[in-house]
Amino acid sequence: MTSFDVAFLGVGLMGNPMIQQLLSHKKTVIVWTRTLSKAEPLKEKGAVVAATPNEATQKSSIIISMLFDAKANEDYLNNLQPQDFKEKTFIVMSTISVAESKNFQNLITSKGGFYIESPVLGNNKVAELGKLQVLFGGTEDQFKRLEPILSSFGIVRFMGPVGSALSTKLALNNFLLFFLVGFSTSFSIVQKSGVSESKFAEIIANSPFKLPYFENWQRKMTERDYSDTNFSLNGIKKDCSLIEEIIRDLGLNPEVHRVILGRLEEACKNVDPNLDMSATYEAFNPCLLYTSPSPRDRQKSR
Repeated sequence: MTSFDVAFLGVGLMGNPMIQQLLSHKKTVIVWTRTLSKAEPLKEKGAVVAATPNEATQKSSIIISMLFDAKANEDYLNNLQPQDFKEKTFIVMSTISVAESKNFQNLITSKGGFYIESPVLGNNKVAELGKLQVLFGGTEDQFKRLEPILSSFGIVRFMGPVGSALSTKLALNNFLLFFLVGFSTSFSIVQKSGVSESKFAEIIANSPFKLPYFENWQRKMTERDYSDTNFSLNGIKKDCSLIEEIIRDLGLNPEVHRVILGRLEEACKNVDPNLDMSATYEAFNPCLLYTSPSPRDRQKSR
């Protein structure tokens, strides 16, 4: 049986450029994704496309998953045969909860395999450049063995045991979430107040608030065109749910995140959830999807 350096599961927004990075670093790769047509262009670059996830798993000792969420990873693992786990290293790079990650660790190690959590910081554009920040949750020995593979994607940082990498990733994504919500509401204020959008942008560009995201977000929100997806609305909604969960589990107050999650869920019902996360604007701009009740209306409802 032909053996590959890596089996990679999930040829999506992030998976595609990450696979290309592996190939550019001279790694042999077998890939699987639910929509096999998405993987076809990778054949020209040297990847082999597996017909099933089981086939991909059987042909490599290192399996990297960039499947969308815990459910997709669970479905994959549940379909494997007992012998498919033995002496295999499973690296889950999906953003999932700490509890889900530890459940996968218990499942895989109980069947004779090895488990690593390794979420990444950065979007598809960063992945194309091979400059992701790769967070590693596992043992130091595993880090030394796998860093040469994972460094194909960017800088690899050892965070500690399983749970530490995902806790860090969710804390970092919490920053992103509040930047996104803050900019969406601030830009709504500017538009509704009739303030010059260009002057607003100029002030931000010359202030400590300047972030590389903002110019791109403002353009998309102004044009209401979110088709150029760097990170999806559905993805930020999923991550908000995971952040709310870890905040609750740690005994912190999740109330603000519950409100934000509600707005994101509403946005996903009204626009294509696969659009860019800047479509969050459509949930926070009160002239479109959500109108806050007036004090008089609130009084009537009591």
